[in-house]
Amino acid sequence: MALLTNRLVATSIDILTYIRYSAFYILYPLGSGSEYMLMLKGFPSFPSKSAAIATKGGWNLLSAKGVPACKVFFQRVKVWVTSWDGGARARVPFVFIWPAGKFVVF
Repeated sequence: MALLTNRLVATSIDILTYIRYSAFYILYPLGSGSEYMLMLKGFPSFPSKSAAIATKGGWNLLSAKGVPACKVFFQRVKVWVTSWDGGARARVPFVFIWPAGKFVVF
């Protein structure tokens, strides 16, 4: 009887160990990806095209004919970056360092 009990316990431990280390491959990227999304959510939202054009320098883009889309995009980025507070500016290095560190760990 003791031998049967020992075999059942050993088998259940092996199954639990297998599930534990196999679930890591699914749960770790899922958790780290959601953590990264929360980090990015801490930044102010990206401005709309109309908000970027409504700025002081944005009206110059409207008055010129045939303005490339990249100029409008860069104006949006400029408005976005100037709206950051000190906390957002302090998080910028982590946006680039954190994924590389997670890649090395995984």
